[in-house]
Amino acid sequence: MEFLNVVRDNWFDLIQSLFIVASFWLARISFKEETRQRRVANRLEITKQHREIWMVRFSHPELARIGDSSVDLKAKPITPEEKLFVRLLILHLAGCYRTAKAEMFKLPDEITSDVANFFSRPIARAVWEEVRRFQNSDFVRFVEERI
Repeated sequence: MEFLNVVRDNWFDLIQSLFIVASFWLARISFKEETRQRRVANRLEITKQHREIWMVRFSHPELARIGDSSVDLKAKPITPEEKLFVRLLILHLAGCYRTAKAEMFKLPDEITSDVANFFSRPIARAVWEEVRRFQNSDFVRFVEERI
């Protein structure tokens, strides 16, 4: 009986409190959905940038050596175009790493083998050794652990 008296005397406050809690709950759901959508959009944008970078490689035959694992850099040194292309890929990877670290998207699971495979190539490895000192120490550790 006492409970009903409390409800009768405070029904407006109870309903108001219920709606406040419900609005917080809906805001949380909305925030989680927005975060998920933003991560998907970021992933699509990064994929687009990745594709655009690699399209440059495939549309310029002079960059074909970048993927070759038997390049002799003493006989034929790295060209400025090859160096620029690898630097662009490193910048792209660094951007992806920072974006993932900020939890704006999740790095794909395949990144470990992808990074290891790319930096196992002589041209990519030589350019990495040259530019790694200009990179963030966390990013350098990330790459080095995968190489």
